[in-house]
Amino acid sequence: MTASVRNDCHWVAHVLLLWLGSRMVWSVCGLSADGKVLLEFKAGIQDVDGVLLDWDAGSDTPCSWEGVTCDQSSSVVELNLQNANLTGLVPATLCQLPKLAKLDLSLNFIGGNVPSGFLDCVALEYLDLSSNLIVDVLPADIWTLPSLRVLNLSYNNFSGVIPESFGDFPKLTDLDISANLLEGSIPPHIGNVSTLVSFKANANTFKSSLPAEFGKLKNLQVLQICCAQLHGEIPALLGNTNLTELYLAKNSLTGSLPPELGKLKRLWLLDVSNNALTGAIPSQLMFLPNLRQLQLYNNGLIGPIPQELGNLTSLEEIDLSANELSGSIPDGISQLHNLRLVHFFSNCFNGSIPDGVASLASLRELQLFMNSFTGEIPPNLGRLSRLVSLDLSSNSLSGPIPPGLCTAGALESLILFDNQLSGVIPEGLGNCPALQRIRLQNNKLNGTVPVGIWNYATMKHLELSNNKLEGSMSFGQLRSSQLEALLVNDNHFSGSLPAAIASFTNLVQFRASDNNFVGEVPKELGNLSFLSALELGNNLLEGHIPDTLSQCSRLSTLNFSSNHLKGSIPAFLGSLPALNVLDLSYNELSGPVPPELGNLHLSAYNFSYNNLSGVLPEAFIGAPLESSFAGNPALCFSTLGCGMSPIKKSVSPAGVVWAVVATFTAAFVILLVGGFLFWRKYHSSYRYWSKKDPDLTWSLTSFQKVNFTEEEVMERLDEDNVIGSGGSGKVYKVILSDGQAVAVKKLWTSPKGEARRDNGFKAEVETLGKIRHRNIVKLLCCCSNRKANLLVYQYMPNGSVGDILHNPKTALVLDWPTRYQIAVGAAEGLAYLHHDCVPPIVHRDVKSNNILLDSNFEAHVADFGLAKLLGLAPEKPDSMSAVAGSYGYIAPEYGYTLKVTEKSDIYSFGVVLLELVSGRKPLDPEFSEGDVVKWVSKKVETKAGIVEALDSTIRDSAQDDMIRVLKVGLLCTNFLPSQRPPMRDVVQMLAKACPSNQAMKYRTDSITKDPAKSSSVRQPRAPSAFAVKHTGKWELRR
Repeated sequence: MTASVRNDCHWVAHVLLLWLGSRMVWSVCGLSADGKVLLEFKAGIQDVDGVLLDWDAGSDTPCSWEGVTCDQSSSVVELNLQNANLTGLVPATLCQLPKLAKLDLSLNFIGGNVPSGFLDCVALEYLDLSSNLIVDVLPADIWTLPSLRVLNLSYNNFSGVIPESFGDFPKLTDLDISANLLEGSIPPHIGNVSTLVSFKANANTFKSSLPAEFGKLKNLQVLQICCAQLHGEIPALLGNTNLTELYLAKNSLTGSLPPELGKLKRLWLLDVSNNALTGAIPSQLMFLPNLRQLQLYNNGLIGPIPQELGNLTSLEEIDLSANELSGSIPDGISQLHNLRLVHFFSNCFNGSIPDGVASLASLRELQLFMNSFTGEIPPNLGRLSRLVSLDLSSNSLSGPIPPGLCTAGALESLILFDNQLSGVIPEGLGNCPALQRIRLQNNKLNGTVPVGIWNYATMKHLELSNNKLEGSMSFGQLRSSQLEALLVNDNHFSGSLPAAIASFTNLVQFRASDNNFVGEVPKELGNLSFLSALELGNNLLEGHIPDTLSQCSRLSTLNFSSNHLKGSIPAFLGSLPALNVLDLSYNELSGPVPPELGNLHLSAYNFSYNNLSGVLPEAFIGAPLESSFAGNPALCFSTLGCGMSPIKKSVSPAGVVWAVVATFTAAFVILLVGGFLFWRKYHSSYRYWSKKDPDLTWSLTSFQKVNFTEEEVMERLDEDNVIGSGGSGKVYKVILSDGQAVAVKKLWTSPKGEARRDNGFKAEVETLGKIRHRNIVKLLCCCSNRKANLLVYQYMPNGSVGDILHNPKTALVLDWPTRYQIAVGAAEGLAYLHHDCVPPIVHRDVKSNNILLDSNFEAHVADFGLAKLLGLAPEKPDSMSAVAGSYGYIAPEYGYTLKVTEKSDIYSFGVVLLELVSGRKPLDPEFSEGDVVKWVSKKVETKAGIVEALDSTIRDSAQDDMIRVLKVGLLCTNFLPSQRPPMRDVVQMLAKACPSNQAMKYRTDSITKDPAKSSSVRQPRAPSAFAVKHTGKWELRR
């Protein structure tokens, strides 16, 4: 070997030894100190999604780990684990990272409190713990962090007051404490944080005024305190700040808008909507060059819109609706070329709509309804813009509908009803593919309807009633349609009713009365399974009533009056469970009145002026015969005189006389004795209700067909028959004279002993009385006077779900098929209230005790709307009426919003589902976590725990089916309201969880369709049970 080769080998060996030595040094040193701190943090949390899988102890440094950022010296300076699905406690160990400047743990499931160790994060500049499950008071000493600039604690469960020390931050620029449970006042001392740029405290319950000291914050750009029950006036000193956003909506602010706000030249958002502001709109606000959104709606503002409106050249949205503004719209509105949205509805505006509105090329929404506008609609409206929504209803507009409203093809909603519009419907509206709602009723329109309008696949609501329209309904080849309402009554339409109407498979209302339609009633209407109202009265229809209508199980109103229908009245009408109004008058129907009709609970019916014969069914005896059955000469109101042979029998005059005398004598004696007994009983039992006020009288308002009077109800009220008492009132079981049982709820009165008698109460009761659904307890009538209000309901013999599940004295154990039937039935009832009532009805107190069971154990939702109905504080001291809901069922967000929505009902219903599956009460001492939601959520972390969560008395027979329903319950009790599925989706999910290999009594043919789409982005949810909706389908992921 040569010398050079030997030297090369020695050099390579030397380098290799150096490399091996360095590796040995690294192996001896191991992971850096920062890395060890992070591994300690990892050991203390649950990483459900495996986000931290690359956090490996074998690494040299943590700088390449998920969420970790280092500086040049490999020290950790930033940790960002936002939306990582982490569960655990707030980690104080992270403050052992000496250079940690930014920590973002938002959108996780971090709980517990904020440990004092956080004060060791001396380098921390940015701290975001928002959207977690922290339960604590705001840390009073956190201001001592010397470098902290951004602090976000929003969307947690912080309670108590804002510490005064929050006014001592030396460098803080951004503070967000929104959506917590904070109360008390906002400390004026915050006005000393001169560095503050953004302050957000939305969705708390401060119930205080906005400190004028905020006016000292010269650097303040964002001020958001929405939905926080602020009162008092808006401080004029805010004009001294540098605000770009001022968001004070949904409070109780009073006084006028400060003119000083006109000094905020950088302001782009001014939203003080939903307050109690008064006075005029200051003209100074019209000189804000950067203002893009002006939201002043739902206040008490008066006077005109300032004429300087045209100066707001950056304006994109202006909403002045629901005030008391007057005058005309300034012509300067035509200068606002960026304007997309104009909402001026529900005011006192008058004059004409400026033609300049039509020149706004960016305009998308124009809503001016419920004013006093006159003149014509600007003729060029829609030609230069992509108009999406136009609502000019309830004004005094005249002239034609502009032909170019849908020039751009973007129009989705056209609402012009209750005006004096004339002329024809423009042909252009027949070529508007995005149209979903057309409401032109109560005008003077004439001519034919453009063919395209009849055939839109996107149309949901078409209302042309009360015009002078003519021609036929020209349906072409229809695609899958979303049409729910087709209302063409009170026009001059002619021709036959097209069978193609049956293609509108989601149709709920079809009203075509008072036209000139001929031919037969299409048998295809029976395919409309969602049909609720079918009104074809006062036409020229003939033929028979189609048997196929027996398939319309949701039909509540049927009007075929004033036609030429023949044949008999079909017996199947008596089997339509929801039928409430039936009018077959003025036809040529013959034969008897089917006795099956007596099964119905009709609130209105009319069979007059036909050719009916035979004996009237017993159920109709005593009804208003003169008006409902008049004009049927062959119809007998009793068996007396019916069916007699035409051959007369020989009867002696003396026999006739004795028979008449005996009959009248017996009748007189019966009436005399009965009247005396009734008088004695009535006055002995009724004196309780009248002894305080001899002139006290009751009135009865009926919502169903009832065969009793208010006096009969009063005389049978007895404290011995009380079957329940709750937050809304006391419930009696009353047996009427005919043996029928009803439930009578006496609503709690006000502290003064007076009952609500205002128009609002009457309107609410009438709304509740119109509800018709087989899974909702029927409100039969209301009895009221100055001292009390009584609601009379159908009686449910099997009591409530809560009593059966949780009452130890009940020997009955509900099997799983019955519980499943109850779950689906209650879900359908709530879905009807949420999705099929206009406006939607929020129950406000869903619980197992408000789900009642009939003789077949079918569920009926009870007490819907009573929380809103009561209004006044009850006299019952332990009543929950002051709180919307019952303990154990209240959605978590109610604590900081004090608002009840459909999502609140869905949470409460989820608790009921968990009750049905687990057999446990919502609140029970055995729950270490406090309630059934948290207890079940903890159980589902393991497979064995899921089984343990099921009711042990029935789980062996239906374990898989029960688990599927349990998952639906967890979805409904999601911590975030936005992630709870709507009731329509809940019904569908329960339908898919139908118990296997069991004979189910419940029919699922009425399951609602088309669940609403929602985002699949993961958001915080209840601990351990994670609900995700992918491609429109909800599932449970752990």
